[in-house]
Amino acid sequence: MILINEISLTNFESIESLHLTFDNHQMTSIRGENGSGKSTLFHAIAFLLFNYKKGDSYRSYVRLGADEARLEMTALLDGSPVTYDVAIKAEGRSGTPVTRKVTYKDTIYGTSDYSKFIKDNNLDHLEEIMFLFQDSTSIIEARPAERAAMLRKLFNLDFSSYAARLKDEQEENKIGIVEHNTILKDLQGRTYEKQPLTRE
Repeated sequence: MILINEISLTNFESIESLHLTFDNHQMTSIRGENGSGKSTLFHAIAFLLFNYKKGDSYRSYVRLGADEARLEMTALLDGSPVTYDVAIKAEGRSGTPVTRKVTYKDTIYGTSDYSKFIKDNNLDHLEEIMFLFQDSTSIIEARPAERAAMLRKLFNLDFSSYAARLKDEQEENKIGIVEHNTILKDLQGRTYEKQPLTRE
């Protein structure tokens, strides 16, 4: 499970400069008027996490008039810090258009081995989840077992301890019922001498 702490964007799409810090809540809501940059933020997170690219080039990622876009993000991946630092050059500039550096558990992943980072840390499901309500229907078309596996990865769903506790409670309840039935049968089998309600 990944929990985003901070994200900074510079000259990314329509955003000149943006820095956001997220609280440690399980859910965050991003609200804004049309054209305020909600989708841009979404694209930035998707680009950082699994190298999502809309269209055939990186042209639309660099703000008009800028030489490069910069994206930085800090997060927790399965409880350990991970940092992302990505630069995207405007088309027509020399060199590789994207330079990526991800640091996780004292290992640095560059542009060429980022797919290994995604695979090694089981993050390939994020694209399916992030675009669930966008233009991708792959998660909808997935078999129930595949869909359940994606959701388990996303939400880190593990009910084993809860199920074990319920099982223990059921066993205790069964023992309690047996004990109560035994006591009830014992009481029903007894006879009592009649006692006067008033003294003579």
